Amino acid sequence: MDELDTEHELPPAEDDERSGGVPAGGPASAAEASGVQAELQKLKAERDTLLDRLARAQAEFENARKRAAKEQQDFRAAVPSRNSRNSAISLPRTRSRRCCR
Repeated sequence: MDELDTEHELPPAEDDERSGGVPAGGPASAAEASGVQAELQKLKAERDTLLDRLARAQAEFENARKRAAKEQQDFRAAVPSRNSRNSAISLPRTRSRRCCR
């Protein structure tokens, strides 16, 4: 599965060009606008970092799941089943279990 889990993805970020970089409350001073822009950039960087961590965690989980399934399959192939008549290990059969009760 090379695709990301789209069910849990965050919505795409709004572009700065749509709002013009000015808050909806009306015209703002240049200092206020630059503060808002700096905060916006900081939040976008944090969002990108978190999305990257999420994608890596999902990939790591998927790899661990596949590795566990392969190890389980290899183990089952290496260990003979109980019902196998041609087992490499022959165990003596007990005729009575009275001694163990």
